[in-house]
Amino acid sequence: MNDKLMGQALIDAVVKHDIITVKQLIKQGVDVEYIDSQNMTALLHCCQLQLLDILMLLVEAGADVHHANNLGHLPVELAHWHGEFHMGSYTATSQKMVKYLERYGGVQRGHR
Repeated sequence: MNDKLMGQALIDAVVKHDIITVKQLIKQGVDVEYIDSQNMTALLHCCQLQLLDILMLLVEAGADVHHANNLGHLPVELAHWHGEFHMGSYTATSQKMVKYLERYGGVQRGHR
């Protein structure tokens, strides 16, 4: 499988919440920084979808926690915003994701 197909397969696996395929692709050396047609990496999709286990795998595989989407939003910001269930209230998963990303250097703008 070529790099582009592997990269898209990784993003597809993230969107499907398929942690087994994500692990297999990482083991095969997939480019975790592959950018899809929406200018999104697997980590950015993961943050939007609130997938903590997959987020941890991607970061440990070298995913860039500073890579912003085409609107300039960072993974930590997406993890924060997409975990809001009521104005100012966030899910436990979102809070764990933000803390994990911050541990690896991800910082929300205005929170430095």
